[in-house]
Amino acid sequence: MSVRRRRFSLTSSSVTRRGTPVWTRRTQSLHRLKRKRRNSASVRRESSLNHTRSHRSETPHTCNTCGKKYNFKRLLNIHMRTHTGEKPYSCEMCANTFTTRACLSVHMRIHTGEKPYTCNTCGKKFRVKTALNTHTRIHTGEKPYFCERCGKSFTTKPILSIHMRTHTGEMPYPCEICGRMFRQQPHLVKHLMIHTNKKSCNS
Repeated sequence: MSVRRRRFSLTSSSVTRRGTPVWTRRTQSLHRLKRKRRNSASVRRESSLNHTRSHRSETPHTCNTCGKKYNFKRLLNIHMRTHTGEKPYSCEMCANTFTTRACLSVHMRIHTGEKPYTCNTCGKKFRVKTALNTHTRIHTGEKPYFCERCGKSFTTKPILSIHMRTHTGEMPYPCEICGRMFRQQPHLVKHLMIHTNKKSCNS
């Protein structure tokens, strides 16, 4: 059985205005489609690999400065800004700059007044979800942060850190006028009123 092969002749009907044969343009379009499919398949493979790493706790990307490890290279790149001081995202309404676009978006709510997170119990609104989660513990009574020394529990990690100073004796807030030390900044601020009112530090 003989196979008839179709011959292409460069007639006026098979040539575009630019002088390129129609069959050549069709071939180029086919190649572009194949490349697009290969690229899409590559993205899917990379996404699948990243998802698998999240389950396996794989951390192949390591910071050369502090040794911290990350699942994804983009997270490492963001982390590196803590060492370099790079803050590529600027607020158009003030002079503040930020390391990530997400931090800038949260900051913009200060200017817009937007508070998208609402407490279902009392209706109070918050700019960030973490603040809502902390607030919710007032209603639930949850205190997930425990002191290893005395067993007391606290709603937030910063409050636990302040409490730990009662055990360590740490007083990181000194008065620059009289040298008196304080565990918390609000205590220092209250103390400075003594100097403002020209009273004795011992009073």
